[in-house]
Amino acid sequence: MTMMEKTVQYKSVSATPVRYMCNGINCPGWWVNPFYIENRAINSWAVMYNGLCLNTATLHMEHEPSPSNRSDGYLIRHRFDSPEMAIEFILRNAERIK
Repeated sequence: MTMMEKTVQYKSVSATPVRYMCNGINCPGWWVNPFYIENRAINSWAVMYNGLCLNTATLHMEHEPSPSNRSDGYLIRHRFDSPEMAIEFILRNAERIK
């Protein structure tokens, strides 16, 4: 479990965050809207902005196809193992993300 994945227990119910809203990182190609880091599967997180998903190879925001149309290559280019890894990637590449 990463720092951000805090599971909340209440009686017999547990809840784990699946979406984080992020502010404070200035990416020139992004407007003032926040971006989101969203859980897609176990150890699989996507960076989303205005409904588009970050491609780590091209640093462009792209349409995200339906799950049955996502190839292994797509998943490699558009997923992070944790929310922290996604934030670190954005911090290192903020000036180049379009």
